[in-house]
Amino acid sequence: GQTDLGLAVTGIAGPAGQRRSRKPVGLTYIALATPGETFCREMIFAGSREAIKQQSAEAALRLLQAYLSTKPTEGREEER
Repeated sequence: GQTDLGLAVTGIAGPAGQRRSRKPVGLTYIALATPGETFCREMIFAGSREAIKQQSAEAALRLLQAYLSTKPTEGREEER
């Protein structure tokens, strides 16, 4: 199948990130792929594993929302 957008999140949510690599706990990468380009952001979140996962998901959805808010909606009638 085909898709118009792709959204991905990866990172080190903890509790043991630094033992396995030199990457700190909370390091997160969020990517958005569109038909014309790909955006990737590096972020660091603090807190428990669950808090980091929650913050990462919210940041990914905010990136998607920001992208969608700049694009015209096809077939939508103009509000008057």
